Amino acid sequence: MKFKSRDFIIGIIIIITVVGLFIWQINRERNVERRELASRIRELSPTGGIPRNDDDLLKAIKLYEAQIEINIRDGVQTGTYWKILARRFADKGMHLLALEALDNAKRFNAEDPALYCWEGESALAVARSITGYTRENIDEKVKFYNRAEIAFNRSIELDRDYANPRIGLGTMLTIDLDRPSEAISHLERFLQINTTDINGMFVLAQAYYVTANSEGTSASRAFELNQRAIELYDRIISRSNNPQVIQEAEKNKNIVRNN
Repeated sequence: MKFKSRDFIIGIIIIITVVGLFIWQINRERNVERRELASRIRELSPTGGIPRNDDDLLKAIKLYEAQIEINIRDGVQTGTYWKILARRFADKGMHLLALEALDNAKRFNAEDPALYCWEGESALAVARSITGYTRENIDEKVKFYNRAEIAFNRSIELDRDYANPRIGLGTMLTIDLDRPSEAISHLERFLQINTTDINGMFVLAQAYYVTANSEGTSASRAFELNQRAIELYDRIISRSNNPQVIQEAEKNKNIVRNN
């Protein structure tokens, strides 16, 4: 009986020791983080406005640490709010307001690829909505096309396997900006990710055909691109159940063949 009591006491001591070591390690890591933060702050702010040494700064950090965590959580929630709001504005066709909301959302998460993709989509929608041929209208249109292109490219930089900015940029380059040769790689990558997307096939086939018939394209390259376009139209015809889609694909295929 005494042996069991001694084992019990030893077990309790071991548990207390382990827990104590665990807590000590957590506090040690936290203190290291605080010291690193203090050093960074002192390096970035060598003059005025902060405590005179690391120890004083550590005390200040510890004092306001809880409030800092609250501010971080509030920042995350605020960023999420602006992101949701931007999506709602865009869904309602209110793209200028969506762009404003996206600017605010990026202040809280500057490396979210979705924000830049949505920015590209809304900027493209605004560019397309601008009509008239006054210098002011043309300048505004160019400004939003440029914004869309920069945003799509940034989204792709942040996530190279994100399909949505690929189709957005590829469609804009092909249909809006008459730069189909630049669109091909993006559209091909999009279809590698979304292999059954009919719209993507139509846009890529158009990019192939227009590039094939552009000035400066060699005869061999033109033949290759036209064959690729025909193959895409054949794929659309074989996979679609929509008579109008099939009819459009057959019409386009004949245009490419008879060119």
